[in-house]
Amino acid sequence: MSRIEQATVKKPLPRQAWAMMALAASFVLVLSGTIVWRESAQAPQSDVVADALAARARAVKPDYVVPVSSDTVAQAESAVMAKRLDTRVKAPDLSRMGYRLVGVDVYSTPVASFDLRYVDARGRAVTLYLRRSPGSTRFDILQEKGLRVCVWQDNIISTVVTGNMSAAEMERLASLAYSNLTM
Repeated sequence: MSRIEQATVKKPLPRQAWAMMALAASFVLVLSGTIVWRESAQAPQSDVVADALAARARAVKPDYVVPVSSDTVAQAESAVMAKRLDTRVKAPDLSRMGYRLVGVDVYSTPVASFDLRYVDARGRAVTLYLRRSPGSTRFDILQEKGLRVCVWQDNIISTVVTGNMSAAEMERLASLAYSNLTM
């Protein structure tokens, strides 16, 4: 009987075992805290709206500018856009709302991106800023620096449309641009 009792009764852990478990737990806490701190200390990804407004204001110099004078040039630039953004995109046709493509600015910093410039018959300018999405989805219409801004982002592409217009007109224009964006 005494042998059975000795085999089934749990013995308390010695002090050394408790000390080792405490040391292991503190190591795990320090390691996970360091990882969290390093991730939060990294530079945050640039904001797509700020980058789009900087491109529109020409506060950032593009790597090169492609003037668009014909459909052939626009088609060639669409092929370049698709390759650089690694997705099937093209310069959208916004002629249904009276806008024509007049130029494409190409940027490599902060990320590979394009700023497509459109104008209408009255000289009103609209820009379409495109780059790869960080993976999150987003849809916003807001007012920034006197301009209406529409951010339309899916898990593949981030699109920012900027122009001086009403929210309803911006919604129609952004919808037209987004639906004509893919090849």
